[in-house]
Amino acid sequence: MTICVVSGSEVTPEGLAELLEKSYFIRSDALDEDAYQQKDYFREEAYARAAELLLSKEEALKQQMEMVLEREQVHWLVPQGWRVDVTVTRSHLTVRVEKDL
Repeated sequence: MTICVVSGSEVTPEGLAELLEKSYFIRSDALDEDAYQQKDYFREEAYARAAELLLSKEEALKQQMEMVLEREQVHWLVPQGWRVDVTVTRSHLTVRVEKDL
């Protein structure tokens, strides 16, 4: 099967990722937790590829980072009234923590 998206179409990364999942994902016969993790992993990868194709490089990276941070639920680590700023480069990670004023 081939999926073709033409320039100027109104397809979104979410829509393309859903189409990819419905077209190509085959869950293993095991109905255990790994099977659900497989689907989640496939969905994230499909969205990442769709975002790379349909969005600017900057917007695709931003959305991928947001997806990872949401998946890991890092916002629950931050106490009420605090702020955490994270700077990431290819070789370095910096975290700054401060109380909101």
